Amino acid sequence: LDYAKSAVRTPFVDRLFDLGIFISDIPHRSAILDAWNESAGQRGCSFDALHVDLTTACPLSCPQCYRAGAGNVSMDLSRFSSLVEEAGALRIFQIALGGGEPMAYPQLVDAVRIVTDTEMAVTVTTSGGGMDEAALDRPREAGIRHVQISPTAADE
Repeated sequence: LDYAKSAVRTPFVDRLFDLGIFISDIPHRSAILDAWNESAGQRGCSFDALHVDLTTACPLSCPQCYRAGAGNVSMDLSRFSSLVEEAGALRIFQIALGGGEPMAYPQLVDAVRIVTDTEMAVTVTTSGGGMDEAALDRPREAGIRHVQISPTAADE
């Protein structure tokens, strides 16, 4: 919203341009302001992201993990699809996929495609443990453009 009002480019706004989400200044600033004004009139706020834990599974055993002992539970893909549909109706900007370890979610590529078939952005936060570039090939082909690495296990 600050960018829409002032045109001051921040690293986040620059990233949106780099990703091709924004392609020119003026139309996007106007669209952001229009969306903000519309949502503020309806809800009094707007939402940036929906964080979804796809699974509790994780190959690491980080001592500070809030998921320790949670077992191996994964979200049903149809439930995830419903959440994405609801997020779209709320005009949420991005779906942030996490877990446990989202790279351990057997239907990660399908989940990414569900989001990329909408106007929302999708991100994945992973520990990066055991991951190499080949592990990102299928999610990349499905449309993932932003991966956050959370190096939580210092001794791994």
